[in-house]
Amino acid sequence: MGTASSAPSAGELLTDARRTQLDANARLILKEVLGCDFGPEDLRGWAHSLCPGHEEKTPSFGVGRDGACRCQGCGLKGDVIKVIHTVRRCSFAQARDLALEAIGSDGAVPVRVKPAKSTKAADLGDLVVPVPENAPTFSAPIDALAVYTWRDAGGALVAHTVRQPHPNRGKTVKPWTLRRKGSHMVWRSTDAGLTPPLYNAANIAARPEDVILFVEGEKAADAATQSLPEFVATTFMGSAGIDRTDWSAVAGRRVVVWPDADDTGLKKAQAAEQKIVQHGGSTFVVKLPVDLPNGWDLADIDVPENHEKYSAEMTVDRVREIIAKTLAQPMLSVRSTNRAVDHDVPTPSETRDEPKDLAPLSTASVTLDGLIERVATDPGAPFVPDTLQCLVALKKNDAAAFETLRAQLKRAGCRVTELDKAIAEENGAPGGRGPKQADILIELAAEAELFHSPDDTGYADLEMDGHRETRSIRSKGFRRWLARRFFQTTQGAPNSEALQSALNVIEANAHFDAPQREVHVRVGALDDRLYLDLSDDAWRAVEIDTDGWRVIDNPPVRFRRAAGMQPLPQPTPGGSVEALRPFLNLRSDPDFVLVVAWALAVLRNRGPYPVLVLSGEQGSAKSTFSAILRSLLDPNTAPLRALPREDRDLFIAANNSHVLTFDNVSGLPTWISDTICRLATGGGFAVRQLYTDQDEVLFDATRPIVLNGIEEIVTRPDLADRALFLTLEPIPDERRRPEKELWSAFETERPCILGGLLDAMVRGLRMMPQTRLEEPPRMADFALWATACETALWPDGTFCAAYCGNRDEAIEGVIEADQIATALRTFMETRTVWSGTSTELLGALGDQAGDGAKKSKGWPNSPRGLAGRLRRAATFLRKVGVEIDFRREGRARTRVIHITRSAESAGVQSSAPSASGPNPSDSSDFRFEPVRTVLIDANGRADHGGTDPVTTGLAKPAKNHSRADADDADANAGHQSGALVDRTATGDSRL
Repeated sequence: MGTASSAPSAGELLTDARRTQLDANARLILKEVLGCDFGPEDLRGWAHSLCPGHEEKTPSFGVGRDGACRCQGCGLKGDVIKVIHTVRRCSFAQARDLALEAIGSDGAVPVRVKPAKSTKAADLGDLVVPVPENAPTFSAPIDALAVYTWRDAGGALVAHTVRQPHPNRGKTVKPWTLRRKGSHMVWRSTDAGLTPPLYNAANIAARPEDVILFVEGEKAADAATQSLPEFVATTFMGSAGIDRTDWSAVAGRRVVVWPDADDTGLKKAQAAEQKIVQHGGSTFVVKLPVDLPNGWDLADIDVPENHEKYSAEMTVDRVREIIAKTLAQPMLSVRSTNRAVDHDVPTPSETRDEPKDLAPLSTASVTLDGLIERVATDPGAPFVPDTLQCLVALKKNDAAAFETLRAQLKRAGCRVTELDKAIAEENGAPGGRGPKQADILIELAAEAELFHSPDDTGYADLEMDGHRETRSIRSKGFRRWLARRFFQTTQGAPNSEALQSALNVIEANAHFDAPQREVHVRVGALDDRLYLDLSDDAWRAVEIDTDGWRVIDNPPVRFRRAAGMQPLPQPTPGGSVEALRPFLNLRSDPDFVLVVAWALAVLRNRGPYPVLVLSGEQGSAKSTFSAILRSLLDPNTAPLRALPREDRDLFIAANNSHVLTFDNVSGLPTWISDTICRLATGGGFAVRQLYTDQDEVLFDATRPIVLNGIEEIVTRPDLADRALFLTLEPIPDERRRPEKELWSAFETERPCILGGLLDAMVRGLRMMPQTRLEEPPRMADFALWATACETALWPDGTFCAAYCGNRDEAIEGVIEADQIATALRTFMETRTVWSGTSTELLGALGDQAGDGAKKSKGWPNSPRGLAGRLRRAATFLRKVGVEIDFRREGRARTRVIHITRSAESAGVQSSAPSASGPNPSDSSDFRFEPVRTVLIDANGRADHGGTDPVTTGLAKPAKNHSRADADDADANAGHQSGALVDRTATGDSRL
């Protein structure tokens, strides 16, 4: 055998004889060199084996009769030399030698680096049409999604098309035709030389009286055939194109053209329309309803899984009605194209007037026939008076057909600019093509009432079906409305450049020439009234004031609808919040008080909003709890979300939702804890716009937030000071309910619960002017609003007692979670005063905590880090009697820390208004000292003001439980959030 050194250069090709010899022995060579074990041939002449290039259990490597190799798994392909070169990682010369050695031939033969690949039609073989009976059976590719069969008018098989997935376009449809090479016939993925018939051509020929329904794509045609059997559905072979298709079957037939709901679909429909007219058909173009989303086609009729994605109203009956109205429009000319019709206009039986310019257009068909061909030899043919009049009539009655003809004339060599001027002069205009698309769009936008928000975002108020809708000028909703109005006016579609230019001008008009208005998400306010957006199709809202609440149309405030927002139910007057209690896994009445107070804060238009933190072990219904609150106050298609990865995403979510609910939180990084603090009490975020200029996009929002997780996820004092903590108890198996049953019951009670909350808000608006807090907590506005609303539900002081108890437990929990705070508290138990530097304090706390604590990740590694931790924990340590003061002393201005412990710091002192009153003892009612407003002095004593108890409008009575001494409770009780505790010097009381 020859060696590689005796072979010619690697760039030369094998001779045809050697190439044929290797191809014929490809399977033998691969078996000898790479150990492939091929099975029998399939119907297409391919033998398969386990791939030598990767490990697999199912054979995916195949070799054809011509020696071509291909693996469906790893993509290995080529001829035998290329496969050996790739798998053995040797040179092409060495691969050549191994191949020739396997078949026992002389090795002194030039080697081919890359197999030649011819794209000539002759190498594909001769097209065999129609397919004979002895032809091999077509076998679709393994990844085929659908196979469509094409037959001619006589029913003979012509070709197949195969729908396959595509990595970039989602799917692709490839043609397959039968080819003959020598004595062999094989199916190949090509339509070269084929003039395909229309899809379902045999049915078109067999049903000469039925209307033809032309759609785009075989999938839509099959769906129409099944759903609309009274029509003959057809389409063209996409790979062949409209021009190569045989359109003879439409001669003398009525054809309804249903385009896809996108720009490409409209263009293809217009092109098909011209072909149908040229071949003697009568076309009726459907004007698509405006509520169809982009991309809808007849394949989506009554498909349940598409009802959420597309319009649930697009049923078979509605399609039939649209087609019937389209067919009912009067014909302008047998050889001309009908205008797309408005399905809301009267039918011909109601308006018998003939369309204007009918006679000129009817006679125009003869004059315009062959105009394209005449222009090639006579450039002045379009300027002949009779022809010019026909063009004027066509432009007036069918703008789409005119634009198509104009483009064809331009390609044929006609000076269309001069033609436009001649047409304009024929119409009496001074010249030109008339107004530009952008100008028409700007004029149409004048129908909307423009304004801008304080952040300079442009908005438009649109009148839709008797109600007002507010859309951002850059939103899809406004673009759809503008495109629809353009189509209604011109019977054409605006191009993207004109639409973008028009939007720029419209947005500028909204900014400079229109008023400024606030735009709200879900809740808003104007003067002394609150408004709650129901987010229904009629854009109604609930108006709330001191006189009551009511559902109104066209509220005076503007709301915007973000993606995912769902409607609230119409609230029921006289409802009760007690209907919410069975759906929440709460361990005590005080927890329920806090949940209702949080819900009342959510329905208000401004914060701060406390962060609702739910904790509990698996199976305590934390996610269901969160989803129910979200559904009650701000329903969304995605009610529960994971924490975002950056604060930008968090503020974008806040910009598009009123309530943010984060599920299964395992821990809060420092940055997100700080960002949630800003969202709870009000904060913003700025990012550079488009990453190309100096402008910023600003997000500013205050939003209610719900966090749930198994562990105690809030450990930083600043967030804990803004939070409500609820610990959910495990649910026994016998108390569990099926989720479907739970949600069904909740949907029944939801209007009643919402009505009860609105009633409490009315009371809150009445009581706010005279409600005061002597020592407001961190979330003072929230506490003030909840206190004002509570008398509609519970006696005075109920909320304050629950809130103070919840904050006491939060303090204990956060201090225990902070190594430094815990160490300092223990350190000060044996002393009342300590003074020194940060370095000295870090050493003293480290000596007390031990080496294990000092080596932990949470221990500060520098005096400066210790000072920062102390400043953060100072607020909560002060509440347990440990005061921290930072000073500079001496001429050197040395930074010194002074720590003092008060004598009363043995236990957490509550500031509940019932601290100086008797413990509740009557289990049939909430019994607190009568307090109209919550006035608490520095020692925790409440000033009741001498008012009488308020006992009207109470919720379901809660049970009272006695508790042990406050010191024992602090020592023994776990720090689960959510318990309402009223600690005094003499004892505890719990609702």
